[in-house]
Amino acid sequence: MNRPGATSEDYEAFVELLMAHQRRILGFIRSQVRSLDDAEDLMQQTSIVLWRKFDEFDRASDFAAWAFRIARYEVLNHWSKEDVQRRVFSQRTLDQLADMAEAMRPEFDARQSALQECMKHLDGSNRELLEMRYSQSLSPKSIAERIGQSVWAVYRSLQRVHTSLMTCIERRVAGGRS
Repeated sequence: MNRPGATSEDYEAFVELLMAHQRRILGFIRSQVRSLDDAEDLMQQTSIVLWRKFDEFDRASDFAAWAFRIARYEVLNHWSKEDVQRRVFSQRTLDQLADMAEAMRPEFDARQSALQECMKHLDGSNRELLEMRYSQSLSPKSIAERIGQSVWAVYRSLQRVHTSLMTCIERRVAGGRS
């Protein structure tokens, strides 16, 4: 992806910023579209636009806010191409949802940070369970077969870990330590 006049320092700065915020941008996009495939395609398109416009970005400002605005335009463009009859919400409702998602970004960031800290306190087996379920996208049935437990035992373990993480996140967000 060459951009006229771009230096290797520009590219490195861009990649560093994009990687630091990619999950949040994808999460924002994902909240606006129906399928993960559409979200991933829009993330890729957003990344291209971000790079093309990177020389317009004020590096003293908030990269995430700038990227969210561009992602929002990409989502709007996606919606305009979508078959109108497939739409469930009006354009006004979709705009309101996008505004709400952007307004909730600070809370989301705090919760994401808390989740990362709380994950550090999980024991290895619980972290491995979450890794199989969410990073590897294995079903509870597949996990059960892999670790030699019943499906219900896997569900109970996941529920216990989810509850533990939720409690930890709530404490951290409320200002306490866990």
